[in-house]
Order: sequence, then C-alpha cells, then structure tokens
Amino acid sequence: LTSFHTPPLDVVRRDMDALGTTAAELLLSRLETPNRRRRQVVLPTTFEARGSSAPPRARQRVTA
Repeated sequence: LTSFHTPPLDVVRRDMDALGTTAAELLLSRLETPNRRRRQVVLPTTFEARGSSAPPRARQRVTA
C-alpha cells in the first residue's frame, strides 16, 4: 500500500508473529498463575523513514 503514496509513507515495522506469540504466552501464564507479578515485554520495533516525515519546525521566540 505504501508504494501508492506520494511522498512515500514512513513505516513502523513490528514482528507480528512474535507479538502474537508473546501475547498468547503472557495470557496463558496469567491464567495459570493469576497472582504472579506482571511482566513487561519489549519487542523490537524499527522506523523506516520514506519521505512523509520532516524535521521539526524551528521554534519561534515569543517576545513580551
């Protein structure tokens, strides 16, 4: 889909298989041991700049 846009859209990539597997594992673990401490899992994510983002604008100074 992103190939049809001008400028090309930036993309955030995630491994959806890993996301689903991890979610299922966490759910099953929670069901087996409901009082267990919560775990935080961080999955790798990448940003691919293709042209639809720009650097931030320069801040304008406000004078009083």
